[in-house]
Amino acid sequence: MRDLHLLSSFVTMQPWALDPDTLRTVANVLARHVAGVDPDPAALEEAATIKEARQRDTAAAQDSLPPSLALIPIKGIIAPRTTAMTRASGMTSAEAILGALDEALSAPAVRAIVLDIDSPGGNVAGGAVLAQALREARVRVPVVAQVQYTGASLAYWIAANATELVAAPGSIVGSIGTYLIHDDLSQALEQLGIRRTYISAGAHKTDPNEATPLSADAKARLQHLVDQSYAQFTRDVALGRGVPLATVLEAFGQGAIVTAEDALARGMINRIGTLRETIARLGGGRVEAAPAPVPTPTPTRAADRAWRHAAERDFRTLAYFTAPH
Repeated sequence: MRDLHLLSSFVTMQPWALDPDTLRTVANVLARHVAGVDPDPAALEEAATIKEARQRDTAAAQDSLPPSLALIPIKGIIAPRTTAMTRASGMTSAEAILGALDEALSAPAVRAIVLDIDSPGGNVAGGAVLAQALREARVRVPVVAQVQYTGASLAYWIAANATELVAAPGSIVGSIGTYLIHDDLSQALEQLGIRRTYISAGAHKTDPNEATPLSADAKARLQHLVDQSYAQFTRDVALGRGVPLATVLEAFGQGAIVTAEDALARGMINRIGTLRETIARLGGGRVEAAPAPVPTPTPTRAADRAWRHAAERDFRTLAYFTAPH
């Protein structure tokens, strides 16, 4: 229960770089929890099935791995830290990814690292740290990000900073954007006979909160947080892919998910191929470490207008699906 409250605070207090459909699902589950509604047994069973499938896929890939390669699985929603909830659900944490990366870099036999990615993204906390860690690692050994079959939002943020980015046929990548959510649960709490009062010091200490509608001032401050995260996201992608920032903002989907084929045409990935093919190719030592990246200038504005409109649309949709019916 403590982990669920911790995740709830991350959902409502920090921006996310997560596929919108997945974020709506997460927000809906947490809204039901706060409102006192029991979790859907079918959803819990489905989550357990997905976790088991991911564990089997990772084990199968590890079995075919030569000693010169290290495989780091990045599966499911990415949280900042490892908790009992992330372990039980099959989620990944930025903390665990950094630990696995350090372990691989310290192993004398490892000549290349493969990031086995199947993730809709996650919380932006740790995104910039992971991106920098990968750019530093790829100077020492080749780091290949293999998307099979989803590399969206934070997952793409991470993957874009590898030496090479490969996506399996039929994969989806991109969704370069960040946003934050606010659940107005005042009606749900009222139906349960709960009238919550916050007693605080500091003008903005309890604004926003889930017991009241979002004020214009609070929304503006949250938008600023989202804009800052988006600016860091796009800078890291530009730096990792070695392209101008304008290319990321204009040609890398503007927040939309694209297919592997479209991503290749846009320069968002290096090639289309499967994890099996990548492991076989790396086993032959056919990828070289990348040179140190050249810094990209800081953007003059945090986000483009099209992305703002998309974020507003997703926020309104989220508000509908999380409201009591």
